[in-house]
Amino acid sequence: MTQPGLATAVEPANATAAVAPAEFKQAARRLASGITIVTTRLGNTVHGATVSAFATLSLEPMQVLVSLGRGGRLAAMLRDSGISRSAS
Repeated sequence: MTQPGLATAVEPANATAAVAPAEFKQAARRLASGITIVTTRLGNTVHGATVSAFATLSLEPMQVLVSLGRGGRLAAMLRDSGISRSAS
């Protein structure tokens, strides 16, 4: 079940697939302002949302910044997966 306005991935990407630094840089260069789709997977559950607050932070280590509401499903899944570092 999805909520209106939230995207759901059709085919989840391989969670262990690595992104090469050159690919990350190329994607960051092509990122236009506006809307970005952010997805995550926790176990067998895949969830995504459209976000307007997204920025690349670092190539080494590869990091991006996404601003999400603390009460949303995507934020909860990112926290539960252990890959999110939320600001207090």
